[in-house]
Amino acid sequence: MNIITTEQKVVITSFVGKVYVMGPDGHQIELKVGDVLPKGTAIFVEDGGSVNTAVAIEADDLAQQAGQPGATPDDVAALQQAIADGVDPTKAFDATAAGAAAAGGGVAGASSNDGYVVVDMALDQTIAIAGYDTTHEQAAAQEEIASASVDVVQIPETSNALVIATDDRYEVNEDGSVTLTLLANDKAPDGGLAIQSINGVALTGAAQSIAVTNGTVEIAADGSISFVPAANFNGEISFDYVAKDADGDTDSATVSIQVAAQDDPVDAVNDSYEVNEDGSVTLTLLANDKAPDGGLAIQSINGVALTGG
Repeated sequence: MNIITTEQKVVITSFVGKVYVMGPDGHQIELKVGDVLPKGTAIFVEDGGSVNTAVAIEADDLAQQAGQPGATPDDVAALQQAIADGVDPTKAFDATAAGAAAAGGGVAGASSNDGYVVVDMALDQTIAIAGYDTTHEQAAAQEEIASASVDVVQIPETSNALVIATDDRYEVNEDGSVTLTLLANDKAPDGGLAIQSINGVALTGAAQSIAVTNGTVEIAADGSISFVPAANFNGEISFDYVAKDADGDTDSATVSIQVAAQDDPVDAVNDSYEVNEDGSVTLTLLANDKAPDGGLAIQSINGVALTGG
């Protein structure tokens, strides 16, 4: 919204958009071309609009500024008679713009033209015929227009735009790794988009490792980021990060990573025991064996399948 206060009396010549003034009771009065507004009027122009005005000067004001007294009936009669007699009125009468002068020769009853400037106008003029009654009632003052314009320039408001951090989702195989581009879908209208922290740990600007549940976020010296799940882990993990902009605004988002299970081989390790003659020993064959996928059990011994009974 733009507000223009008139510094003098003006008339609306054109406008774009919604342009209005406020009425005494506070309601909006929309303006139209030709409306005349007094000095000190507040014109409201909605964003994107414009208004052109011109200075409005009344005919009475122009006469006062020129300082010319009105012609008397005797002056008019003398002018009419001179025209009827074939006398050039510009030679026989005073140029009225010059003001009063001493009486002198010329047509009887007329003022002298000595010492005054006669202005020749380069326009076609119609001169009243002698005997034409020039007596009339003064018409209501007319609005004279002096061209002027007011251009409305919309000045954009300065504002602090917020950072928008958007959640991210990735997939990686068990015992693998995945590159994280956390800022790819984030926005910082003020510029300077960067990661401030991951999982509550502030970034140092150098290479570092940040522990998260069931994995590690690795930050390289060049700023690239990757995630490595814990060994043999599969399932869903998540952690948060905070993005910032040049003027310190921040926003947080969540990173979700699905770690897909892989078929890990069973690792059976040889066992060694000692026992006395005619004695016995308990065998814990699976104690040093591994089954990353779970379900570790003995399938057979010496080629004989276990029945479970």
